[in-house]
Amino acid sequence: MELRQLRYFVEVAEREHVSDAAAELHVAQSAISRQIANLEAELGVQLFEREGRNVRLTHIGKIFLTHTKSALKAIDHAKKQIDEYIDPERGSIKIGFPTSLASNLLPTVVSEFKKKHPKIGYQLRQGSYNFLIESVENREIDLAFLGPVPTEHPDIIGDILFTENFYALVPNSHPLAEQSSVNLRDLHEETFVLFPEGYVLHQLVIDGCKQAAFRHEYRHKGGKI
Repeated sequence: MELRQLRYFVEVAEREHVSDAAAELHVAQSAISRQIANLEAELGVQLFEREGRNVRLTHIGKIFLTHTKSALKAIDHAKKQIDEYIDPERGSIKIGFPTSLASNLLPTVVSEFKKKHPKIGYQLRQGSYNFLIESVENREIDLAFLGPVPTEHPDIIGDILFTENFYALVPNSHPLAEQSSVNLRDLHEETFVLFPEGYVLHQLVIDGCKQAAFRHEYRHKGGKI
């Protein structure tokens, strides 16, 4: 079993068309077909079902694809680590970040790091809290800036860079408007406007209300607040 066979297999599986995979890989279609046939012969199973000009993964082919993609990621990651060991001042870093950090923290961090390591490049990926955690776990990115720091993922190490305060936005006429700070308990009779369920800030508010021993009420939700 060769690495090129595995890469050919993944490309064909994702495109479901041998000629399209050949064009993407800049390899003759016959060469890809031959390597796929050799791979199937070595494994002793049929990985694809032929449907005219298209191909579809068999059940065992889908299982093999999952493991193959994981194996190739691990190999690529190992090669990257070796390259960085040979020359730590070259290469690239894949960084994930949420929208909230795009305009302030990220440019500052990248700019300062670039001054000290000018030969290192960057690949940036924006995403949600859970998406970024999964991307780190799957080695699709090297690190992510997000909050709060994940604590229930044993394969991830997190460090606190800074802390932020929560603010309650109320009308000028509100009884609490003149106070410099409020306790969450002071808001127990208020109706909240929150991010929708699935957003980490939504869950933080809910958990905070539970710790303050009251059940919040919210009638309005929005993706951008």
